[in-house]
Amino acid sequence: MKLFFNRFTIALLFAIGFNQSNFAQTMNSPYTSYGVGEVLDNSLSHNQSMGGVGIGLPSFIHLNNVNPAWLPFNKLSTFEAALSGERRTIESSEGTTTPINGSVRYLTFGVPLKLNFWNLSVGLSPYSVVNYDFLATGDVSNEPGVNLNRLSEGEGGIGKAFLAQGFQYKDIYFGFRFNYYFGSTTRSTGQYVGDENTLISRYIIEVSDRRNISDFNFDFGLGYNYKVNKNSFLNAGVIYRPESKMSTNYLSTFRRQTLTGTTIDADTIFDGSGDQIMPQQIGFGLGYRKLKSGYNHWSVGFDAVFDQWSAYNNNEGQENLRNSSKFAIGASYTPDAANVESYLKRITYRLGTFYKQTPYNLNNQGLDEFGMNLGLHLPVKNASVINIVLGYGSRGSLSNNVLKEQYFSITIGATFNGKRWERSPWYN
Repeated sequence: MKLFFNRFTIALLFAIGFNQSNFAQTMNSPYTSYGVGEVLDNSLSHNQSMGGVGIGLPSFIHLNNVNPAWLPFNKLSTFEAALSGERRTIESSEGTTTPINGSVRYLTFGVPLKLNFWNLSVGLSPYSVVNYDFLATGDVSNEPGVNLNRLSEGEGGIGKAFLAQGFQYKDIYFGFRFNYYFGSTTRSTGQYVGDENTLISRYIIEVSDRRNISDFNFDFGLGYNYKVNKNSFLNAGVIYRPESKMSTNYLSTFRRQTLTGTTIDADTIFDGSGDQIMPQQIGFGLGYRKLKSGYNHWSVGFDAVFDQWSAYNNNEGQENLRNSSKFAIGASYTPDAANVESYLKRITYRLGTFYKQTPYNLNNQGLDEFGMNLGLHLPVKNASVINIVLGYGSRGSLSNNVLKEQYFSITIGATFNGKRWERSPWYN
């Protein structure tokens, strides 16, 4: 256990050393220019393969990062990590682009401090991503054939370090998570006049906005485990995150630079601090589990999550965001986890789908997203597993000048399970 804990410590310190834009850069999308960027959920790879379901669905060998109340369900010391890659196709009336990105998705470690009563977990994960780079071209009034070009780019993101604790009393579970948010985002907009053949402007006029966030908040979870019969269980869960103000430093600058990127002069527009209002979140989940020989045989789950993004502001006034929601359903099936003669029967097969109303409100049109995930849970030595998750999603359309996006993703997660806590305490 000592070696196991040391490996986690090294991995955690290594992740803290990451540049946040690299740690969270799991997508490239113009839609990340809004709000705090694209917000990622708390699901680990086994949840992702079921569409993100986890509020009402606990696991024996995995940590539950969706609902901290279910942490006591895991009886082992556990380290989980994942890498994600994505190929996204972005279509507009002007053409198509296909960026490819990848990143570390999360690192988390959990231990039962007292079996069947108190578990703890710590970890790192991205909270939001800003990653876009695009050019918009329009005509100049009364100047036929002359274009006004607007360059927009953004990078960075907000990371989250957390400490979660879960408690069990008979069939009732309660948990809370203490979150520290950190990171920075930079958004720049520049423009020049001309086209590919005739550059009328000698300079690009650019305005840049940098935001650095550093603050704390809490979220909570409840769970109930109802025994239907010897091998069947019905679970229900609730999560809640109250609205909070996140301390933010703002720096806005004006630059005049050459077309090759050399800055001629610059000036500060605003340099100060303020708050970003982060929205309230509430979620509900139901799950049904069937055991075989003491192991999970099959399970199904449903989650519904609601975020009040219409209340968001960034110290400059309320942005044009709407309340968002996500509905997900997923299932898993393990033929026979106790079968020592057939490896294929010990594999867990997972499938999930989700529908999401994103917070983006463009041209008075809400942006909705649909996705599907397929996962394989591959057992390895000592109750450890490898999770492979394939995903597909689509959002937007080419109508009303809204971009259409489709993506294919792959996530590879690893779960390393150690011994029971009483047999091998971490401080040895």
